Amino acid sequence: AAVAATLDTGTVMDAALTMAVNDAFDWSVINTGGNTFTVTASTGHTIVGNAVVAITTTGMFRTVKTAANTFVTYRIN
Repeated sequence: AAVAATLDTGTVMDAALTMAVNDAFDWSVINTGGNTFTVTASTGHTIVGNAVVAITTTGMFRTVKTAANTFVTYRIN
């Protein structure tokens, strides 16, 4: 079955990380499985761009803190 990976909420991200507004980090998904991998949004954390990482491909993402308890994740490839 397809895999859905829900991003942590903005509140959880803010509690777990020491980031100032406009700080960012990059991360990737390497899909070696036999199903699509979809990144999904949550409260206080949105996603911009194609959230689906197809079978046997990779996806690069950048997560930016935009305000207190608020994050945006961008697909960058």
